[in-house]
Amino acid sequence: MIDEAHLPQGLETARHEWGYCLTTYRPDGVDQDTIEGMDWHLQLRHEQLGEAVLTYLRPGGEPPTTLRIAGRSTAHVRHHHKYTDADVRRDRGFHSRTATGRTGAVATNLRRFVDELERCDPGLADRVRAVEASLPDDVEAARARLVAAIIDRYGMRVDRS
Repeated sequence: MIDEAHLPQGLETARHEWGYCLTTYRPDGVDQDTIEGMDWHLQLRHEQLGEAVLTYLRPGGEPPTTLRIAGRSTAHVRHHHKYTDADVRRDRGFHSRTATGRTGAVATNLRRFVDELERCDPGLADRVRAVEASLPDDVEAARARLVAAIIDRYGMRVDRS
C-alpha cells in the first residue's frame, strides 16, 4: 500500500512496480506512466457514501462494478508526523523575518517552526506576552492587538484593500 501516491516519494516507489495499491486524493499528481500501468481503478463516490466504483483499465476488461464498502474495522489514527515532521516545499514553509528583512531561516515543518519560534525576536515575544497577559474575552480584539504588535515591531505596511 502506497498512501498519498501523488507525492514524490510515492512516485519513486511506485513507478513500474506491480502488485501495489496506490491511494491518493490527488490523482492528477500521479505519474502518467504509473497510471498507464494500472490494471484497475477504484474510485470512492462522494455522492453515495459507502460505495465505490471498480473499473478495469485493461482492454477487454469487465464493465465497471459498484461496490459497497465495509465499515471501518480499526480506529482512525491521525498521522501527526505529517503535521509535525513531514516537510513542505521550501517556498511553502514559514519564512522568518526581522525589521530589516528575511533572516534566511525557513521552517519547512511544524517542529522546525517551533525551533524558530524559540529563537524568536525577544522584543516581539515581550509584546505578545503582554497581549496574552491581558487577554480580553473578545478574541477578535486580542487578534487585532497581536497583528498591530507585529506590524509595529517590524515596520510593516499593510494593504487592507
